[in-house]
Amino acid sequence: MTGSRILLTLPVALVLVLCLAPMGMGFLIEQTYGSVIESVRENPQNAFSISGEFDQGLWSSSSVTRIEWPTGESVELDQDWIHGPVPLGELFRGRSPLDWVFAVVEATLDSQSESWPQVAASEEGRPLLESGARIYFDRSVHVHFAFAPMEHGDSSLTSEGVWGEGRITSGPEARVQGDIRFGRTTLGGLGQLAWDGAVLSLDRRLDDQGLTNLDLSLDVGELQLFQSTFEKAEFGMVFRRVDPSATQALSTALDGLDGSALSEEERLAARDQILAEQLPIVLRGSPEIELSRLALRSPHNELEIGARVAVDGSVPELLSNPMFALGLVQAEARVAASRSLVEPLLDLYLAGQMAQTEQAEGLSEADLAEMAAFMREATLGALIAGKRLVVEEDQFRADLEFDGGVLILNGEMMDPTQLSNPLSSM
Repeated sequence: MTGSRILLTLPVALVLVLCLAPMGMGFLIEQTYGSVIESVRENPQNAFSISGEFDQGLWSSSSVTRIEWPTGESVELDQDWIHGPVPLGELFRGRSPLDWVFAVVEATLDSQSESWPQVAASEEGRPLLESGARIYFDRSVHVHFAFAPMEHGDSSLTSEGVWGEGRITSGPEARVQGDIRFGRTTLGGLGQLAWDGAVLSLDRRLDDQGLTNLDLSLDVGELQLFQSTFEKAEFGMVFRRVDPSATQALSTALDGLDGSALSEEERLAARDQILAEQLPIVLRGSPEIELSRLALRSPHNELEIGARVAVDGSVPELLSNPMFALGLVQAEARVAASRSLVEPLLDLYLAGQMAQTEQAEGLSEADLAEMAAFMREATLGALIAGKRLVVEEDQFRADLEFDGGVLILNGEMMDPTQLSNPLSSM
């Protein structure tokens, strides 16, 4: 009999625990929410202000988080918190509660934001942003979000939506992984840039020194750029052994000198002191940034770009002197582009340069275009003669190397000061 009572009591006790536990979790969720708001308030350079109100319930709670920028723009996120460890509140939303989580949170952003009246969702009644996250006890988070199709009031932006999902893990193997998908998007009133679907993937990891490694890749379907249409576009970038915190601290310290009351001489001395102290910290991992691929392809046009920059940070004594630090930089870049792509882009550049001169006063766009086409041939001829461009069949190519303070372009040494304007010597 005693055994039967125990068997009957255990399920009842289990049900009571599962029902009462979410109530207790509500207190922990409210405390965590408050702590996060306080920590975010300490953002560098006061880039924004944040505040929040939390309304605790039994199995679920709600909050309103407001973010304001110095420019006067603001957003309000409405959030629903479903308490763990077993999110019974999911039952009222038509979803299964069979999970073991700290909390499930859903957030929405109203499409009728007073701060952004020029941006509106194209589907009436749908929030501009809907997102959700499952927060687990090991501090890992699964997130998903969706921006509604939207358009800007002056037609400079139209989008058929952006959506994605990702996973965040913490601890020694901290990692952020995610995929973001873009629907048909147009930027620019004249359709200067548009793509028909794209996927952005990211993977951020920490190494045993706490340095960041980040892989980014972007695959685009049909891409329209100015007057050209590309059937395929690819982009890939890799950051290795980067210290974002130290980089931010260095940037903040240097920016602080701009508004200081120091004289020019004192400002330069202070800048050198900051670089001497913080540059070795920023570069302690010998960071490397690589543009692994940038490719645009169509039946008639093709562009491929690759680049890599690395800094040897193994000798901090050398890094403390900016003059020596330059000799520790290694860089390389390669560019290949079809003639049919280079020529119209160069025409646009030359026409724009001429339009800013007094001689262009009274000239029509057709006149400028004709003059630009004439100058283009002279410009390309000078670049090829000076070995700044190499012609291979119907393509232009350039290969750049920088090592130990020496700059080599297409096998020829070059003054680094000329790199900022490759047309400067013409």
